[in-house]
Amino acid sequence: GSYAVSFKARFGYDPDYHNANGSIEVMTYKYAVESANSLDPEDVRNAIASVRFESFYGPVYFQEDGRAVKDMEVVQVQSGHALSVGPGGESQPIFGFDETSD
Repeated sequence: GSYAVSFKARFGYDPDYHNANGSIEVMTYKYAVESANSLDPEDVRNAIASVRFESFYGPVYFQEDGRAVKDMEVVQVQSGHALSVGPGGESQPIFGFDETSD
């Protein structure tokens, strides 16, 4: 996506999950400060609670208890293929390991 291309052009390496998540956190803070029209910590905190925007991650918003709402996918490599194994995924997770394999 354009985020990854822009990030690599600026920093010289591909972004990982931590880079992308940090970018979303900064965007959230930016929108909250603009909404609050203030840098007062309480005003900004209250504005974060009502932040809602579309990002390269998808929608960003928070539950009443303050937790971010974020879809997550669980991926497991099975027979050399990365497969979605979370709820509604294309495969079931395999637990443990085969002691006879390399």
